[in-house]
Formats: sequence, structure tokens, C-alpha cells
Amino acid sequence: MDKRLQEMLEAVSNPQETPEEARKNREEFIRLFPKEKWVTMSLEEFVLGSGEPSVCWWLEFNTPALGSIKGGSARKFQIYLAKNGEYVYDKESFNSPQEAWETMRREIVEMLALAEEGQYEELDRENLILYKASAFRMKLLFLYYPESFLPIYSINHLTYFLQTFAVPAEKWENKGVVAANRALWEFKQGDSRFKDWDPIVFMRTLYEYFPPNRGYWKIAPGPNARIWPECFQNGYIAVGWPEVGDLTNYSSLEELKRKFQELWYTDSPQTAGKKAKELWNFYNLKPGDRVLANDGQARIVGVGTVTDEGYRFRDDLDHYKHTVGVRWDKDFQPKEIPPQKDWFSATVKALPYQAFMELTADRPKLSRYTPDEEAFFHRMELLLEQKGQLILYGPPGTGKTYLARKFVEWIQDRKEQNGGKELRQFKGEQDNVELVTFHPSFNYEDFIEGFKPTETGNGQIAFRLEQGIFVTLCHRAENDRQRPYFLIIDEINRGNVAKIFGELLTVLEKDKREKVQVRLPQSKNWFAVPPNIYIIATMNTADRSIKLLDAALKRRFAFVEILPDPKLLDVPVENTNLTLADIMNGLNAKLRELVGRDKQIGHAYFMRNGAPVVTVGELKQIYQNEIIPLIQEYCYDNYQQLAEIVGSDFVDPDLETINEEIFAGNDDDFTLALINRFSTGR
Repeated sequence: MDKRLQEMLEAVSNPQETPEEARKNREEFIRLFPKEKWVTMSLEEFVLGSGEPSVCWWLEFNTPALGSIKGGSARKFQIYLAKNGEYVYDKESFNSPQEAWETMRREIVEMLALAEEGQYEELDRENLILYKASAFRMKLLFLYYPESFLPIYSINHLTYFLQTFAVPAEKWENKGVVAANRALWEFKQGDSRFKDWDPIVFMRTLYEYFPPNRGYWKIAPGPNARIWPECFQNGYIAVGWPEVGDLTNYSSLEELKRKFQELWYTDSPQTAGKKAKELWNFYNLKPGDRVLANDGQARIVGVGTVTDEGYRFRDDLDHYKHTVGVRWDKDFQPKEIPPQKDWFSATVKALPYQAFMELTADRPKLSRYTPDEEAFFHRMELLLEQKGQLILYGPPGTGKTYLARKFVEWIQDRKEQNGGKELRQFKGEQDNVELVTFHPSFNYEDFIEGFKPTETGNGQIAFRLEQGIFVTLCHRAENDRQRPYFLIIDEINRGNVAKIFGELLTVLEKDKREKVQVRLPQSKNWFAVPPNIYIIATMNTADRSIKLLDAALKRRFAFVEILPDPKLLDVPVENTNLTLADIMNGLNAKLRELVGRDKQIGHAYFMRNGAPVVTVGELKQIYQNEIIPLIQEYCYDNYQQLAEIVGSDFVDPDLETINEEIFAGNDDDFTLALINRFSTGR
């Protein structure tokens, strides 16, 4: 982090000055929609789809320089006008769109008044319609009060930045998007390096140097890289399909898909969906994403980073009118690569990080750790030095145990590189690492010490005092102070932690290590925890919330949340216009809404041997045998709710059964059911 932070500080020449385009965007928005206008604003002036340059149209499409809330469904505004001319809104709570709008308008007026008075804690109340419209209300607050908020609107991105800069969790965790935004704003204002920075500059620089969910892409600048010289010289990447026009005029991927089918693929909706998804991905490139420009299947002509300029439709260009700003690496030399057969028919294609690095790196030997992993492991290392022990918590399938084990490998690789004692890769057999799984039968005697039955020579049973796993590891660490020793506890919340640790909870604290001893009750020996012992535990929040953990335990452990990572699943599903990430994100959006964020599904469910599944057959088995049974358990046999989450084609709510014929039939039935659920948002 320190290196990237230094690069960030050195890169910005005039951070106090608001970018001209951003200033003009905000001035025009305030001119059209002054605060006092909200009191009488009509529904048509607000919603997307009304045919007018409405508030929502301005926020999503016409103010990109002020931070993006682009993409996803128009539901993020809570009310909008669909293509069929009907309003979409919460029909369970309101009798008409006008009633819904009047309630929402009243909340917006109240929100702006509270923000003006500085009553920020009132802006995250969960009983508001606006609570679900988090990105919308956050952008609106920034536009009217740029001196009090930052132009960062995603709660996930705010969480990522707050964790990156180690802002104390009690200031923002589980408090809502406004609290998180204010916590990052207070960090900026309290740090002399950033205090005077313009908020737009601060936002753009964060996204460029600490990008959350950085994407990696290959994009062809025309056949045989025909327009590469213009792209390189002018700082953009460009693609064709000019006939569809400016992409800011499309409210969804489905709308763009219909245009592709109308123009080129009348008889092939699947091909229309695939090509539309390529252009939609191009439109949604984020600042900080990395791009390689290819010439055919076997040559790379350039590598660069997407800038905050974002997408523009350029009528002044010939055919290749869709552009996205890119800062091209000046020192990259075009290179030949092994032929990439799957590039033949793809203009825009997402690449896994490892593949991108292998294709673009000067040296064939690569680090086994991605930049995201390196940044995360540095954070884990800092927390372990501060606390001595931490818990990785989150929904099932997010790779918590995998990350714990890989962190140990990372530490040991660094020690080898720095000339330390040679350490083997973690496979569970080295003497400085122990892995244990807590469960209801695991007890103090297993962990610390206790009398265990043993057979004597004459066939009788006697009881002998034996050291437990933790005490044994501590004694090894005591005699080898030059090495770190790790205890990895899997499923820590499945055991009775207070009973298992016993009196050792007292001496786990970092400032008591080695200095404070306790007398073990059975051996009567004095015992202290050496300073080179580190505990990494994992916890599934689907089983138990961290709120229910023993308070004494929580004081002694650092906590790091591990969430599903869609970057790892940005691979296409055969014969659909979906990716695995689309499926996981769609499931998790409903799970968060209906059963809670702790019960999401992690990316590991869609992976085998560390890589995403690639065939429909594999995905079908996972969906039938792992995902549906897990969500069925979450729903407590509420089959209506289950159908809403996994898809109505998979469930018969009336008979309270799973439609097994979808899995027994051919793959087309299964993929069509996925498309129905995840392409249309049903």
C-alpha cells in the first residue's frame, strides 16, 4: 500500500482544483433542479423513462464526471417508467405510483434539510423508501452538499476504501452508506496529505490507485489493430457498432440486446445477447481497469489503465465511435504471444488476472499472489502485529480458510526471499503451522491440556496428562523465536470458545504476551503465550452472527469480513449471455433482501480446483446439489421465497417441490431457466 500511496500522491499535480467538466456538470444540474424545486417536483420530472431529461437521467447518464451510479436496474431509483408505459414501484406498500412518489419526494425534502443542518446520523434510517436507494441518495447528497460528502456512492466501494486506510470500523460498520461516506470524508479532512484535495480529484485518484474490483480486459482496436495508432496517440480505446448510437441512451443491457437483434441478429437472440454484452462491458469499464489492445490472436500492441474520462460517443470519429479513456503504458513494447483461439470472435473480452499478467508481463515467472491478495495479506499482517489474532468472517464459500492458508504461504515465501530459514509450502505438515477445526465436541483438554485415557501394559486403562494442540505449538514457538508460528482455527464459532480457551483468553492480548503467566489448573505449570504465535480463525456468518460471540473474545481478536468476489467469476456460461458472476450477484441480491447479507453465497461454490467451472454440466450439478439445497435451508421451506431467489422455473411453490426435470433434461432447459431468472431480473 505504501508504494501505491506514494505513487498516488506524486501523480496529482494540482489536487485542489475541481475538474472543469465536473464543475460544469454540477452547476447545470443545480440550475435545472435547485433544492427548492423538490417541494413541487412532478413524478415525470423525476423518473427514468419519461422521455424528458429527468433527475434520474441526469444522475445516471449525464453527470459521469461527478461519480458514477451507472449500470444495474432502474429499480435503484425505487420508481421508474417501464418500456410498456407502466410505472414500476413498490405495489405492496402503495396503491399508486403517485402515492409512492409523494412519499419519496417528502423523504428527499426531509433528507436535504437534515443534511443542511448537519444531522447526518438521521440519513441512514432503515424505515425510509430512500434507504434501499442508497447510491441515488448518496449522489444526490453530494451534488447539493459537496463540502460535506465525497462522490463515492457504492457502500461496497466505501467499505473497501475505509478498510484500505484502516479507518476504525466503529465509525462506519453496519451504519449505512451515509455513515460510511462521512467516515471516509472525515479521514480525508483529518489527513494533512489529502485535507485540501478537491473531492472529485480525491475520488478519481482513489479509484485509479486503489481500484475496488479491478477488471482486466482484452479489446481489439479494429481488425489487425487498424486504429491502434489513433487510440495510442489520443489516449482512448475505441470499438465499432456505431449504428446503435450513444450508449448513454440505453437504460439496460436488455434494451441494447434488442437493438442488436433488430439491426443484425434477427434469427439469433443468443448471438445478439453475446455481442451486446461485449459492448455493454465496454460501456461499463471502470477507472483503474487494465486493458490490453490486441492485434489478432497472437499479438499485443498496447497495455493501459482506464482513466476517469470514461465512456464517450464520438460523432467526429469514423466508424469506431464508442471510446473509453485509457492511459497507455509508454514503456510497453508490442509482443508476440501464443495464439488465443477464443479471441477470434470477441472484440471485448474479460480476462482473469493471472492470464492478463502472463500475457503482458516481461518476465515469464509470475508471483503466485495477485495484487488484491498482496494488499489483503499486508492488511492481515498489520492486524496480526497489532492484535496477535484475527477472525476472517463472512458467508459460506468465500474462501476464508483458503485465504488463511495462503496468507501463511505468503509470509513464509517472504521470509525465504529475505534470507530467512527455509520453510515449506503450507500442506499442514510443517512444524510452525497447525490447523484445527472447532466443533461441539472439541474441548479444553484437546486445546490446552487434559487427562486422556491410555492403555497400560497389562491391558488396563490409565489416564495420562497430555498437552493440547495450542500449548504444544506454543512450546515449539518458545524455542524458535526467529520464526512466526501459526494456529489456523477453522469454524471457530462451532465450538464453545470461552470454554476451549479457558484462562488463556487473559494472556492472548498482545501486551500480555510473554509478560503475564497463568497457572494451568491440571498440570499446575506456569504458562505464557510467546510473542511469535499468531492465531487466524475463520467463521461462517450463515451459522452465527459475530454479534453473538463472547464479548471477551471479540476484544482480543481483530475481525475482517470476507465477501463474495464476482471478479473471480467473470467467465461466460455456455449458450447464454450470462457470466457466473451474473448468477452469483443475482442470487446474492435476493438473499440480502430476503434473508440477510450474512447468508449470501460465495464464489467458491462456482469453482473447482481454484478455477471457475466452464461447462453447463458442472454448473447444473452445482445448482442442483449445492446451491438450491443451501438456499432451501435458508428459506425454512418457504417455497415462494425460494422461487423468488433461485428462479421460478426451478421451483413449484404450490406443490412445494423442486422441478427436477430441469436437471434431468437437456442443457437447453437449464440454461433457459437461468436466462429467465438472471437476464430479466425475475
